[in-house]
Amino acid sequence: MNGLQTAIKAVSIAVRKAGMINLYGLTGSSNVQGEDVKKLDVLSNDLFINMLKSSYSTCLLISEENDEAIEVEFDKRSGKPYSARYCGSMVADVHRTLIYGGIFLYPSTKQSPKGKLRLLYECNPMAFIIEQAGGLATNGKIPILDIQPNHIHDRAPIFLGSQEDVKELMCIIEKFSNHKP
Repeated sequence: MNGLQTAIKAVSIAVRKAGMINLYGLTGSSNVQGEDVKKLDVLSNDLFINMLKSSYSTCLLISEENDEAIEVEFDKRSGKPYSARYCGSMVADVHRTLIYGGIFLYPSTKQSPKGKLRLLYECNPMAFIIEQAGGLATNGKIPILDIQPNHIHDRAPIFLGSQEDVKELMCIIEKFSNHKP
């Protein structure tokens, strides 16, 4: 829906400024229906196609301006799209992960080698919810819910989300954790 809204806004701006940026008039070509193609038609068509392609929510596009259907393929180099979202609240971020999919992660760092989130009252409750929803939650080595705490304030790194996404992330981490530059 966002891609569609963005395209509509862009077309609206183009229509308002058409006179100033020479978008009135015909292109000199005809579309599949035999109709004269207007400059604004071409721009609008391109905007809708580009916005809908980049939204990753469509698989096939058709338009009177194109002879054939446009098949939308994911970028084979990067696979399916991921985008970063962070609102600063684990509960809100995990809720978003449950609703829209993806991964929530808070890995260990040099400054926090044992992770930053508390195992018993941050990681475990969210891991339980994610696993009940059919997902996975791990510290990168073992499931979060299998970790035996030594103290009530123990910390742990955490990676949680759909089984497919978390497994893919663990493969990437494993592949590059042994990498020596």
